[in-house]
Amino acid sequence: MEAYAAQFNNNFQTFLNTRAQELVPGGLAALVMFSVPDGIPLVNNAAGSFYNTFGSCLVELTKMGILSKEKMYNPTPKELEGIIQRNGNFTIERMEKMTNPKQQVLCSASDLAVAMRAVYEGLVKEHFGDEFVDKIFNHFATKAEENISIIGQRVQDSMMDLFIPLKRI
Repeated sequence: MEAYAAQFNNNFQTFLNTRAQELVPGGLAALVMFSVPDGIPLVNNAAGSFYNTFGSCLVELTKMGILSKEKMYNPTPKELEGIIQRNGNFTIERMEKMTNPKQQVLCSASDLAVAMRAVYEGLVKEHFGDEFVDKIFNHFATKAEENISIIGQRVQDSMMDLFIPLKRI
């Protein structure tokens, strides 16, 4: 997990440096980012449920001789704050959790599969190729259906989108 946190840190620093080059001092950049709550282990939150289910799909497809497993990483608000402060190009004007009424309603497995595909199709395509995209996400839909009660509850309990307006120093 530390390797993924370090990679996220490097990637996010690059993102911040690039945005800093685009903005004049005093200019604002507004970020909306998915995050996981501080202090809740990945295994106990929605992202962990998604990735465990998605990962089990990849492992099963690997056992079939089709694929190998890939991992994802999501930061906590404290991690984001630390990265932005270390970057030195921006001040955080505020950081607040956005309310999303859809997160208060249990979604269907097919909704989850569509959402995962919308977010990760490009990554899956890049790593595994076009010919595996449908297989992976169809398999995920089946696995999500099997685990919908666990995933749905964790979506309500632990997913959050952060609104972070940054000011260029």
